[in-house]
Order: sequence, then structure tokens, then C-alpha cells
Amino acid sequence: MVPSNKILDKTNSYFPLLARLDDGPAYKRELAEELSVSKSTIYNWTDELQDLNIVSRTEKGYTHKLWQITL
Repeated sequence: MVPSNKILDKTNSYFPLLARLDDGPAYKRELAEELSVSKSTIYNWTDELQDLNIVSRTEKGYTHKLWQITL
């Protein structure tokens, strides 16, 4: 299990990405355009957040799973 403080640190760091995913799933290309960051940044963010089980990849793009976090 990932320590809750690490999850909180990451959710604060990636708030714009998570806020965007709250509107619905999105592909990495769309996220990069909408958040005005490079695709490599989005790849890094989504990889790290997937490792923490905060976002997941679906057939419709990436989505967050914040409602499943228990602190």
C-alpha cells in the first residue's frame, strides 16, 4: 500500500491534470493540448499516477480514481 502522504503530495502536484480528468476520460494528446504541457510531461505524470493507483487507462483514455482513495 502506498503511504497516504505520498498520494496527497502527488494529487497536489498534479491537480490540473486530475481536475481535467474529473470532467471525463481523455487521451494523453488531448491532455497535453488542454493543459499546455508537452506530451512527455503528460506521459510522466500519468505513469507516476498509475503507479500510485490514482489514474487508470481505459479504452476512452485516462481517468482518475480519486473517489476510491481512503485516507
